[in-house]
Order: sequence, then structure tokens, then C-alpha cells
Amino acid sequence: MTNRRMVRKPKIARDPAMEKLDKAFKDNLAKVEEVAKKRLLQARDPFRTGLLLAREIRRVADSIDADVIAQCMDVTEAGTICQELTR
Repeated sequence: MTNRRMVRKPKIARDPAMEKLDKAFKDNLAKVEEVAKKRLLQARDPFRTGLLLAREIRRVADSIDADVIAQCMDVTEAGTICQELTR
């Protein structure tokens, strides 16, 4: 019987400022959802309004995605890895 030692991953200390940003980010996403739901309830054509809202949310998400990819490309070693992942 072979004895295997459990290798634990080192714990990464979370920065309190980053935790506040994460909480604020989640809170703001919840606010966006709340505003979108209110607009749907008040819209004359909820289907069309929902499509427009979804399109805008996707546009913002695509913009964030493009920014992340651009930042990944800036890092020389990780740039090739990121290019392979985005294909």
C-alpha cells in the first residue's frame, strides 16, 4: 500500500477591499435586474422591451469580454494561451 500525502492548495488571502468591490458589483447587478423587471411591468409591449433590454445587457457583457481578451493579449506569455482559448 502506497502512502500518498494530500497536497493542499495554498490559501489565497482575500483582500477586504476586493470583497467590498465584489459585494458592490453583485448589488449593482441586482439593481439592474430590478430596474429591468420594473420596465417590463410598465411597458406597453413587454416582449419588445424585454428583447431590447436583453440586447443592451448582451452588448455590455460583450464589451467586458472584449476588454478582458484585450488585456489578456497584452500579457506576452498568456497572450498565446488566451488566443487559443478564444478560438
